[in-house]
Amino acid sequence: MSGIILKDGEATLQVDTRFYGFLAAVTAASEFCEKFWVQLDGAPDGVVTVRLVPKSADIDLHGSAREFYNYMLALMDESLQLMTGKDLLGAPPARG
Repeated sequence: MSGIILKDGEATLQVDTRFYGFLAAVTAASEFCEKFWVQLDGAPDGVVTVRLVPKSADIDLHGSAREFYNYMLALMDESLQLMTGKDLLGAPPARG
């Protein structure tokens, strides 16, 4: 994943909200608050910088940063399923 910078024990991610959506970035950030201090900075209609600072030393920082992007993709997929009835990632829509 491009857009991940690891430095001084923290991860900085560049999230293009024109692709991922601002709500996906905010929702993912709120989910990560249990294990990270999370800071969002930027414009809702452009690029948002997400800063993840782990609350403990035993966290895989790079893996967690990738997981943040994957979580946003899953949120987008779920949203598109609701709008179109089709799964962005290729699986049939969940029936429930």
